[in-house]
Amino acid sequence: PDLITRFRLKEDWFFDRNLGRMVVRIIGIAPLLDKYNEESQQYMFSYPMFWLHYPELREVLARYEVFNPENEVARMTWDEFFENRYFASYIIKTSNPFDATLATMGLQGTDALYEGQRISEEIFNKEHDMWVY
Repeated sequence: PDLITRFRLKEDWFFDRNLGRMVVRIIGIAPLLDKYNEESQQYMFSYPMFWLHYPELREVLARYEVFNPENEVARMTWDEFFENRYFASYIIKTSNPFDATLATMGLQGTDALYEGQRISEEIFNKEHDMWVY
């Protein structure tokens, strides 16, 4: 458990014409296990241990509280945490013909973060362009 410090989410982003906005739905969640070098104890990489179907997991997540060290009074469940998107994230993969991640497309470090930001802006602009002024 100490080696699991993050989760990987798989999401669907789509434009809901009835709501007139982009909607994000989490469809899968995977705990990431950190791998360290046995000799030097230096961090090497993280990998998903297994995937869980998020809609089926929500009932379980609603039973457990998230600890927030900055605000011990405001209580929330793991379900609220994910549904209200109270987490920091970045894009590591988007739909493409080769099913490739940004890393396998040759983007590492800040280049991958910039590409993820560009993809986020592209999604935002698509939503914004749906409106006629």
